[in-house]
Amino acid sequence: MKINNRLRSVASLVSCNTSIIDVGCDHALLSIYLYLNKENVKVIASDVNEGPLKKAKENIKKYDLEDEIEVVLNDGIKNLDGFDTVIISGMGGLTVIDILENGNLENVNNIIVSPNNDEDKVREKITNLGYYIDDELLIKEKGKYYFVISFKKGKQNKINYKYSEILLKKKDKTYSEYLTNEIRKNKEIISKLDNKHFLLKAKLIVKNKKIENILEKYS
Repeated sequence: MKINNRLRSVASLVSCNTSIIDVGCDHALLSIYLYLNKENVKVIASDVNEGPLKKAKENIKKYDLEDEIEVVLNDGIKNLDGFDTVIISGMGGLTVIDILENGNLENVNNIIVSPNNDEDKVREKITNLGYYIDDELLIKEKGKYYFVISFKKGKQNKINYKYSEILLKKKDKTYSEYLTNEIRKNKEIISKLDNKHFLLKAKLIVKNKKIENILEKYS
């Protein structure tokens, strides 16, 4: 079956021999892909809305997996258990944080997220819940960049949450492109600011300097 690069990247960080909940499963294509491509996994496809779950059930039936993938109408992971891996992809970063902070993570060893924004806040908040960043990927799809972050249960060493230290260590080319694009966008904003916005202009100039220093590590 075909899934987009973002979901494929999420799946690449999922281990075999695990029990998984796909939160906000939408069409359940990721849930189906995981069951078909990972050994010995249990998969729960969950969504807060009936509409997506109807489509999810249709897709699961199409692959004859009604007895293999559990479909659940639920708000995040509230009042649910029976899984050690939580996947949340395609939601705003603050929504991702809210779902995890309001769920039972006692038996959760792995959290894999791909937020649409606020990835720095996601890094910080999830590590504060007792996890460390195990791996990180950056995907560019249809002109947009998406971070995919894997957390494992344990203590996180002190890091700069604003930037991905893992991608920096990998010298990831997509991350270099992303950072270069951030500099360009900031310069465009600076060029449109007048003197009334001196503080914002100064802040963006400092931000660009920090990014330029980071990019030097790629040379």
